[in-house]
Amino acid sequence: VLPGVMRAAILHDPSLKAREANLTIEDVISANEIMLSNALRGMIKAHL
Repeated sequence: VLPGVMRAAILHDPSLKAREANLTIEDVISANEIMLSNALRGMIKAHL
């Protein structure tokens, strides 16, 4: 994972309870919600 402005903001915001982890396919399939982010678009919900 590349360091970046949005990544730092997400990881340092305690209300988001974000953490870094290696995900398996099973993790992704069973997730209630997956969010993607970048500094220009902010956080967006992923649709699988």
